Amino acid sequence: MVRTSWAVSRINWELERAWWGLLRIQLPAEGIAARFQDEAACLERLVEQRWGKHVSCPRCGAGRPFIVPAVARWQCRECRHQFSATSGTMLGYSKLPLRTWFLSADYMIRHAPAYVHHLMPALEEYAAWTGLHYNTASRLRRRTYDDLRTNGGQGFLGKLVLVNPVKPPADTTPDSPDFLVWLRKEAEDRSIPLEI
Repeated sequence: MVRTSWAVSRINWELERAWWGLLRIQLPAEGIAARFQDEAACLERLVEQRWGKHVSCPRCGAGRPFIVPAVARWQCRECRHQFSATSGTMLGYSKLPLRTWFLSADYMIRHAPAYVHHLMPALEEYAAWTGLHYNTASRLRRRTYDDLRTNGGQGFLGKLVLVNPVKPPADTTPDSPDFLVWLRKEAEDRSIPLEI
């Protein structure tokens, strides 16, 4: 049987490249690896983004928990619930270091123009870059991509790594030519090469 019609993609590739470009201009200028050099720096950023200045219990909302050094967790003074900085987040049950998650997000954002038509980098390349087992790299790649591409707004991981937030002008929409002009100018001002 001869196929007469091919499926047509409904993805607007220019808009897709613009989305990843918008994420890229929000990364630290010095890069994630330089900005978050160790696990402590990543943990500090996570706590800052999650709670601000005052850590509170995720179960009852009470403030002023104390640290239990033996297990590196906080314990609520009210309900006695023990929790970590990642409890209740997408990173909560992961055994991977926080820095691996941060570097994964950086990799996805910085290399997006190269694979935007395929949506994600090749798994072999990604597994080699992370140094993780093929299956672990596959899950990390999917979860990182899904978080960064959450319904047109970055998710939890995006909020951790995007340290230079920018707001597009209120009178533009992401699929308008004005938005692309603004994005190119913003990238040029920050000396960031974009492929849009």
